[in-house]
Amino acid sequence: MSLELQAGSLIEGNVVGNAAVGPNDTFRLGGTEDAIFDVSAIGPQYRNFDTFEKTGASTWALTGTGTATTNWNILDGALQLGNGGTSGSVVGNLTTASAGTLAFNRSDIFSFNNLIVGTGAISQMGNGTTIITADNSAFAGSTAIKAGSCQ
Repeated sequence: MSLELQAGSLIEGNVVGNAAVGPNDTFRLGGTEDAIFDVSAIGPQYRNFDTFEKTGASTWALTGTGTATTNWNILDGALQLGNGGTSGSVVGNLTTASAGTLAFNRSDIFSFNNLIVGTGAISQMGNGTTIITADNSAFAGSTAIKAGSCQ
């Protein structure tokens, strides 16, 4: 089963993947229009997904605090942690494809200990400071600092 949210999606109630069947349930943020998603809804409202993906040319800004340890695959567009404030995080590791970007847009000092691999991009966009602490020697993409600082 795959569930793809696009800008303007409205889900009432819970969406539960079938964890007993195996690693076949994908939660995807996609489309061509930018949107915001409260990542703290993963767990209470969106449950039992084996894969998290970001597809499409859009930027999805994650707000809230992520608690699911599932890894994210950023295939296209940007998965942005934060929307200019002090929230927006994920727990799992991240893989960026060549057309994907992991962006940070927070206004605070944010320590990020997740593993980042792939050939995509990392972009520091917020006015805050992002401190990347994991050994990301397998990351072969580019890094751009557009605002704030990244250490």
